Amino acid sequence: DYQQLIHQRQEALRLKQPYEYDTRILQKDGSYRWIHNRSQFFFDDQGQPLGIRGTMMDIHDRKQAENRILVSEENLIRAQALAHIGSWELDLKTFQGDWSDEMYRIYGLEPRAEGSPAPSFEESLQYVHPEDREKVRTHARMGQEEELEFRLALAGGEQRHVRVLSELYHDENKRPYLLRGTMMDVTAEKKAQLQIQEQMEQIQEANERLAALASIDGLTGLKNHRTFQEKLSKEFARSRRYGNSLALLLLDVDYFKQFNDTFGHPAGDAVLKAVAAKLQGQCRVTDLVARYGGEEFGLLLPDCSPERLTSCCERLRIAFTDVELIGLKVGNLSLSAGMTLLELGDDLDDALQRADQALYRAKRDGRNRCAAAWENVDA
Repeated sequence: DYQQLIHQRQEALRLKQPYEYDTRILQKDGSYRWIHNRSQFFFDDQGQPLGIRGTMMDIHDRKQAENRILVSEENLIRAQALAHIGSWELDLKTFQGDWSDEMYRIYGLEPRAEGSPAPSFEESLQYVHPEDREKVRTHARMGQEEELEFRLALAGGEQRHVRVLSELYHDENKRPYLLRGTMMDVTAEKKAQLQIQEQMEQIQEANERLAALASIDGLTGLKNHRTFQEKLSKEFARSRRYGNSLALLLLDVDYFKQFNDTFGHPAGDAVLKAVAAKLQGQCRVTDLVARYGGEEFGLLLPDCSPERLTSCCERLRIAFTDVELIGLKVGNLSLSAGMTLLELGDDLDDALQRADQALYRAKRDGRNRCAAAWENVDA
């Protein structure tokens, strides 16, 4: 079975489609056991395969049951009950047919007396879920041999999932006259698949929450340093690809250490939160605001000219001078900022160094001001 399995898996990966197969697995006692596997590759955003998820069903009893079908009708009935597989046939001219006992059980009905006709096709449709009736009707009238899955809506609100395999028979004139096949109750399999899907969704949601937490600064709620660096690299690559400008701004709270020493760390935390709120309130949706480290903040502004960057920087600086901290009487608070533009052929480390040098120059020249470094030169 191994080569067939490898071939199916390669084809499923190439076509990005689900696949299924029956195979035998070796047991500890040296015997083999049949299983039915339904699997599907899942991919990342770039279409690269990350792994396989699926369901595995023990069908050993069913396989053995199918082999015993050839022995006797009695064994057939027992096998069908064991494997939850019913057999049926449908006359394509009269749309009358015949059911095995297990078919009745699957439909939630009592088997009819021997010699009594099975439910007609239209009668059986009344037990099919309303949303699935049309595809079942089409499958029968077209004499399709493809596997078909649909739902049964039974008394008391019970719903069952069934899988039908059929074979089409032709008369001497090559005209179809009979459709014969099997119906398997796959409700347990569907429930297992649903549970797996729900668990995978829960795992994905948990991973997304963890990823979000890993990217957020716990105090201010802004993006953290690592996320800022990652976004900077991505935005820089995008700006180089499309020839757009990208502005980088580093801001620092003036005299923050002295403020902490005077008013305490809780007051310092309040200042940092106030800075974060002001920055977010003054920036565009497309801008990224992050806590770069300590009392330092970083901003990325895509598609930003020197004039717009200078205006933005001044607006942020002025906005912070109006900050009031509840319960604290403090003097004027201020920010110093260093800004630069990343140009085509620029280097990220050089750009960060330019912005940092501009910030240093703003502090050296008296603080509460913005300084720019438009070229890759020492401040």
